[in-house]
Amino acid sequence: MDWRIKYYGLQAVAFAVTMFLIAVGFGLKIFLDSDWPVWVTLPIGCLISGGAWLLAQRFAPHSGKHLTPREWEELRGALEDVEVMSVFHIVSVDRRALERFRYLPLLKRYLWECLAEEKIDGARVVRAAFLLHTFGEDLREYSDAIVLISDPVVQAWFRDIIVERRGLRRRDNLREEMPRIRTLLRQLAEEPDDDSDEDPTMEAAWRLLLFGPLAHQELRHGLAAKEPKVREACIALLELQPAWPERKNDLEERLRRDIHPSVQHAAMELLAMDGKAAIPMLQEASTDPFLAGRAGELLKELDGRR
Repeated sequence: MDWRIKYYGLQAVAFAVTMFLIAVGFGLKIFLDSDWPVWVTLPIGCLISGGAWLLAQRFAPHSGKHLTPREWEELRGALEDVEVMSVFHIVSVDRRALERFRYLPLLKRYLWECLAEEKIDGARVVRAAFLLHTFGEDLREYSDAIVLISDPVVQAWFRDIIVERRGLRRRDNLREEMPRIRTLLRQLAEEPDDDSDEDPTMEAAWRLLLFGPLAHQELRHGLAAKEPKVREACIALLELQPAWPERKNDLEERLRRDIHPSVQHAAMELLAMDGKAAIPMLQEASTDPFLAGRAGELLKELDGRR
């Protein structure tokens, strides 16, 4: 049963019983022409209401963990407006930059706030839980609240980070959700709906990141997808993978054989990060009229570093 039904249901029943007792007390007062029924029923009613409220707190997973307005604003400045993809990128590029998110007690209560919402925002849950897990925090206290998450991928990922506190190596729960990877890859090509604030590409991208190495081969297959938007997104997602052994070959193939300039540019930018090892490939790209301008700029940048 949903915790909200237990939480509010118990208090509603206690309120009804209390009102009934008070009504009986006043009825007996009129009938007996004495005040003692009121003085008896009022304390009993208060005890029932107070006891029900205390008992109901046991059903609320976020009980006693609310943020003050000041704490909420402090956390918003550090985390609330940061994209999920950006948080993952910070960790992969420069872990020291993550220090500005080191509000661990605050993050824990923020996560409870996210899980207590009527409609849970998966992105907010992932941002907070990912940072807490990165800092090695024990998240077992959230075990009973996981069932509140409707998104199956987020729920499976959350179960895994609770079990694997020191690092996601097995991802047993996410393995059961692997058939969803192909659906998410197709979603990378969807265009945003004018009536919605959500970008389906970004929504799919951060969920694919949760799978980690489990999505590696599917992402590589996505490099040959029909839609250029999918190919470009897969390049970016593979770059955020903990390991991409085929990186050089995959990027060179996209640069040489892809027919869409945006995909070629994405591959060329990443190849240029390899320094002087990328010079032969950039020189080859400079012969392509669609790539020559950016390839020349990258070659000058690399030449300036030497």
